[in-house]
Amino acid sequence: MRVSTALTNKLNEGLQSFLIRQDGDEDLLFCLWTPSRGKERLTALVHTPLLPVDGDRQRHGNVSFNAQFFERTCREAMKANCGIGLLHSHPGPGWQGLNSGDVAAETRIAGAAESLTDLPLLGMTLSNDGVWSARMWRHIRGKKFEHAWCESVRSVGQHMNVSFNDALIPRPKFREMFRRTATVWGPENHSNLARLNIGIVGLGSVGSIVAETLARMGALC
Repeated sequence: MRVSTALTNKLNEGLQSFLIRQDGDEDLLFCLWTPSRGKERLTALVHTPLLPVDGDRQRHGNVSFNAQFFERTCREAMKANCGIGLLHSHPGPGWQGLNSGDVAAETRIAGAAESLTDLPLLGMTLSNDGVWSARMWRHIRGKKFEHAWCESVRSVGQHMNVSFNDALIPRPKFREMFRRTATVWGPENHSNLARLNIGIVGLGSVGSIVAETLARMGALC
């Protein structure tokens, strides 16, 4: 099962405003999410941020959460019948991997999160240039959990921004037929267009034109 994450532009802006601090320190919060299930993909729809209050976390350049913060999140998740997500920031740019502290923090609560909600723990990391990375923690056996990386994190609204996991959805190799479109959009935007999955409902007089236009743009290649 492929996994991904999505949230609204408005929520994305609010999360970035909180997590990317002026002092450069890391920060964190929890969130609630609802699953969107397809035949081959599970998407975590992030919708409710749970901000820390006094005593919920400790900031020391890095950041850690206290038990009371997670316990409050569990109560809210069970009340709303939603999954639990742990979001935190990293000082570096681009899609972020996991350091030992991240793994320890997320595996420590993965079991409780899944047993209470019947949904995997969602972990999300925000880089200092606004790129999200995400993973879901799956139960393997006993107390062992392993993370599955999300293919992408999509921020959707009036505009759509996508953070791609290059290891799972590699950047497309250069093809001469797309030289002009890559020049128009720029290599980064063309790379993002080429990796989108776009559904067209109906291929009549309008849908067929849309399909051709998308192909000429480089979105379908």
